[in-house]
Amino acid sequence: MGEVKNLRDVTELDDDTVIDGTQDLEIAGDDESVEIDADVDFPDEDEGERFELEEEQDSEEPQVEKATPLQDTLAHTINNDGIESLEEFIVDTIEAIDADRADRAVINKRVTSHLDELEAKGLNKKAVKMAMAYLSLNDKDRQAFDLTYKIVRAACKEPVQVDLFVE
Repeated sequence: MGEVKNLRDVTELDDDTVIDGTQDLEIAGDDESVEIDADVDFPDEDEGERFELEEEQDSEEPQVEKATPLQDTLAHTINNDGIESLEEFIVDTIEAIDADRADRAVINKRVTSHLDELEAKGLNKKAVKMAMAYLSLNDKDRQAFDLTYKIVRAACKEPVQVDLFVE
């Protein structure tokens, strides 16, 4: 087993690093820090890194929060997969999100262009969007929408003009 280090003193992890005795782990926030005293103990594995947070009681300091399930999950992930694997996953995921956002921007521009074309023909964009949303409803939801829409319009003294296109 590798050298045991305090988490505060660790900047890089290798396959032989064991993190133990972290005592008070401070996590910086926007304007404040949160102290975390945790007791996370996963079964020892034959190889790999071990990440343990031990509980420390100090009567002079106020009680600190225990590790959250998210922190426990993170410790478990680091112990099982290693920090390098987690870092690679983070980078890959961020790149995928950025690519999806770029794709979405292109699609949004195309949709806006289509709506602009309809508006150029004299149609109101908002009405087209509302009609498209209506068309995506199932029959039960359409009936509920129709009834609600008529009631709300009547209550606001703006009744639906049903004979608009009747000849």
